[in-house]
Amino acid sequence: MNADQFESFIQFKYNHEKWSAFISAKYATTNYQRTGLFKNDRYSNSSLGEGEEIGFNTYGVKSGFTYKLTERHWLSAHGSYMKRPPVLQNVFINPRENNSVVPNIQSETNSTVDLNYFLRLPKLTGRLTGFYTRFQNTTDVNFFFADAGVGSDFVQEVLTGLDKLHMGTELGLEYQLSSAVKLTAVAAVGKYVYASNPNVAINFDTAGRRRRSYKS
Repeated sequence: MNADQFESFIQFKYNHEKWSAFISAKYATTNYQRTGLFKNDRYSNSSLGEGEEIGFNTYGVKSGFTYKLTERHWLSAHGSYMKRPPVLQNVFINPRENNSVVPNIQSETNSTVDLNYFLRLPKLTGRLTGFYTRFQNTTDVNFFFADAGVGSDFVQEVLTGLDKLHMGTELGLEYQLSSAVKLTAVAAVGKYVYASNPNVAINFDTAGRRRRSYKS
């Protein structure tokens, strides 16, 4: 398995007495390729040698802002929009045996925003955070054993067009009881759900009979 990646990154920061801000941008090119070292009789045309080279051109923008209400209280906000290549393990359907690539594989989209309140007192420090993150057009490849009517074999389940939503609130507090003892408390409430009806493909080759079925 070969993976080549090139990334470029630029960032601008500005600091003021009461506030600070930054904005950054990224551009990347990623290429994946499988090279088979032996011929698998079940996949005689797609197991040996170099497979198709899969390339992704991705980009992203991220920014943040911090405002000091006082020296002990301040607010911050961050947001980003990222196009990312799928991870290598989710690009090939069954890289142990052949060069087959997930059909219509595309870059993933991640968008997120978070708001934060910081507290800094002589003995008490804390942070309250609210966040919202959405992952769009993700791909997931899973392997499992199936006993079907035409035979038994390991099959590959390919999910495409999968969206996920993460949102919630987090609270962290720290209190200095003495120079040697601290008390900490953390609480979080979140919602982590699938946010789409993805496409599912089952790939298998039992008793030399290859099957592929789709449903959504």
